[in-house]
Amino acid sequence: MPCFDKKLEGSRDDFFDSDYKTRDVDCVITTDELVHLLEDEGPYQVKGGFAELEADDVQLDARFWNVSSDGQQLVRVVDTGGSGGYLEAVYRYAAKELFGIDLQGAALEYTRPGRRNRDLLEVQLKAPSSSAASAAANDGNDTNKKSKSKPLLRFARAYGFRNIQNIVRKMKQGKCPYDYVEIMACPSGCMNGGGQIRSDDARVMARRALVDSVQQAYLSLPSDSSAGGASQLASIRAVYSDWIGDVPGSDAAVRELHTQFHDVAAASDSDDPQDVVEQKKEDADVAVTADTKPITLAW
Repeated sequence: MPCFDKKLEGSRDDFFDSDYKTRDVDCVITTDELVHLLEDEGPYQVKGGFAELEADDVQLDARFWNVSSDGQQLVRVVDTGGSGGYLEAVYRYAAKELFGIDLQGAALEYTRPGRRNRDLLEVQLKAPSSSAASAAANDGNDTNKKSKSKPLLRFARAYGFRNIQNIVRKMKQGKCPYDYVEIMACPSGCMNGGGQIRSDDARVMARRALVDSVQQAYLSLPSDSSAGGASQLASIRAVYSDWIGDVPGSDAAVRELHTQFHDVAAASDSDDPQDVVEQKKEDADVAVTADTKPITLAW
């Protein structure tokens, strides 16, 4: 993982099984740490260095990797970015269920509300052209014009604390225009996490160029739908049928697959560094009051 916070998350008591006295997560290794493991002297060293590692040197296991149906190549699960958020999945599902618009296989068109802000992107679902034309033909009053121009759905990706603070401020003022916001603390998302491999060049443009190259490398992989998505879906169904023994969303599935987080002590009441970090995260959370526009925040 390119994220240091995953180490804190994996060490939480919520992921400890008191019955078996085991942890759900044994160890979290960042991408930067992985490179050092493979390059330094030791049992994991790659002859010739990490740069010489070939795809044929690694045997892919479909149970733990996103791989094609033949098990020969990695595939990407999400089509935009490597943060692994649910924005696209929720957006496509909402379009289909709420408005009968099928977006499967269609690339979403993101726009920047601020031209210089690369970490705030939004996507809007507009009414089909035929419906809009019909509405305009029925009546040309201002109400219909507003209805015609208003998007059916408006989702956003807000990365970095500056954008998060702006979203929170708009929510408090009841002026947030979005139905769903995907939030990542790191600018550029998980691709630029604290544990990510760093550029030797400390300049901002160099760091951005490295993140962009990682992004392009990820997007160069074949998509899940074109390279074995059906096989992966079958394996997911097998988890429910063979292990859970019930359907998604059932009590058994929630018990085995869902996590409930407990409240952590305030920073002033604890010297534990983990509690301090968790408290900072909680301080950034927002309680949406009844008179605030309903909105989903995905952190």
